[in-house]
Amino acid sequence: MEHSEAYISFKNKMMHFQDDIEIIDMFYALIKRDSWENKEKLFDMFDREKHKSISRYKICDTNRKIVVTHLRATMYAAYVKELYEELTIYLKSIILESYKNATNTPERIVGNHSFNMPATEILKSVRDGNIEKTVIDNIFQSLEKERSTRSLIEKACKKLGIEIEKELISSAVSYLDIRHKLVHADGYADESFRKEHPNIEYTNGSYIKLTYKILSDMRQTIFDLVEAIDGDGLRKKLLKDHSKR
Repeated sequence: MEHSEAYISFKNKMMHFQDDIEIIDMFYALIKRDSWENKEKLFDMFDREKHKSISRYKICDTNRKIVVTHLRATMYAAYVKELYEELTIYLKSIILESYKNATNTPERIVGNHSFNMPATEILKSVRDGNIEKTVIDNIFQSLEKERSTRSLIEKACKKLGIEIEKELISSAVSYLDIRHKLVHADGYADESFRKEHPNIEYTNGSYIKLTYKILSDMRQTIFDLVEAIDGDGLRKKLLKDHSKR
């Protein structure tokens, strides 16, 4: 199956992040077994002099679970944020590629967006041969300022003339919105958010409860979205298959 270079880059980077999630899942399961062999250390490689912060914990199974649960929560939140970032990198990459392939005009890509750029930055970009990337990065930043993930995806696709099912965008956005709550509200979900996102689990205190299943579902919906965007871009000759470049 044909895929753009941007898709391959997205897929490869997400594979590494998926590795992290799977490893922490296994580590968490190991700690929860309550069968830690070395009862004189919090963890086998624990060094009281080197790991001074962790040394404050009393050595017991409960504290092992506390430490690894916090690590898992940190990894899960990072995964959500990275998935969003990689999606935006993918969208910027295909906009730039469609322009370089001369399949989209500057008028279509820029639209009615305008921005100020210091003369020194313009000259540096021209000298380095990446003025197109600098301009597209600025356009993308203006789209991100709207703080609407749905709008960002829809406008990026519109600039390219890519058409995909609205349900794919809705499904992806329902998970990508988690990132906004993690960044701006430390994961707290108000009543409006909870009603709009019934597919997500919440704690008794109304905080988003990230689970392995939630991350797996999120990953699948984002990949479905990227697959659809990439497929339409290839069919319309906006993008080139990575093997033919």
